Amino acid sequence: MNLRFDHARVLDISRAVKAAGGRAYLVGGLVRDRLLGANGEARDYDLEVFGLDGAALRAILTRFGRVNAVGEAFTVYKIGDIDVSIPRRDSKTGTG
Repeated sequence: MNLRFDHARVLDISRAVKAAGGRAYLVGGLVRDRLLGANGEARDYDLEVFGLDGAALRAILTRFGRVNAVGEAFTVYKIGDIDVSIPRRDSKTGTG
């Protein structure tokens, strides 16, 4: 199983998040595929950032390229092939 990871911009973003007091975790399909033994080329990268609010995260991300914020229910910041989000809190009312 190849768990090696060397995407420079993802690593740089993760380090910048850490320096600002947050934590960045690689999540999503890439992690799943690697754990299942697939070693192919990744198409995209997903980071989930804890410990920072949206404004602080966006300020960090702008240092790494053009940031496009998408999503209505919760924001995902897109920088090329990298999607970055903060944990969302679901608030349900009613049953189900």
